[in-house]
Amino acid sequence: MSTKTESQFFEIFHTTSVRRHETLDLMADGRSSKEIAAMLGVTQSAVNKRIDAMRAKCGDIPRAALGRHYRAYQANLLQNGVPQSCDKIPSENLHLPSAFAWPEAEGKDTALATSRLSDSLVVPADAPWHRNEPSRVPEALDGEHASLMRVGAIFGIALGILLVALVAFTAMAALSDALSS
Repeated sequence: MSTKTESQFFEIFHTTSVRRHETLDLMADGRSSKEIAAMLGVTQSAVNKRIDAMRAKCGDIPRAALGRHYRAYQANLLQNGVPQSCDKIPSENLHLPSAFAWPEAEGKDTALATSRLSDSLVVPADAPWHRNEPSRVPEALDGEHASLMRVGAIFGIALGILLVALVAFTAMAALSDALSS
């Protein structure tokens, strides 16, 4: 284990990438690799690689010591009035919820719903399932026993294809026999 001075640590931190700064900042707050990974949206392995790379650059110091030296580096920057980079290193990434809840609109998906464009043209915006159009699917395939009927239709089509292939092969065999004799 090599001993480095504070100025050497500061030089190492000064030349570190933004991703490693994000990781070091969260690590110095005492967060685990799993927590850091979740906050940055990366794998735990990626976080461990970033931390291990910084530990190696700093002389294989323990994780806690790396966090202390990083906090000292940040305090030195603020104390000496050295401005941090313009693109501030965020302490947390902004994560949007997986399903944003839009406010419910009145008349949504109803037959009477309309949208008005800037030129005042009225456009109906009713959902297709609210329209009174005749069904394009035969009643036998969309009725009470629809799944059974659909399986039967698939079986019938497959049987028909096999029958056509059998007739075609029989005709080809007969033609081949006729030409060879």
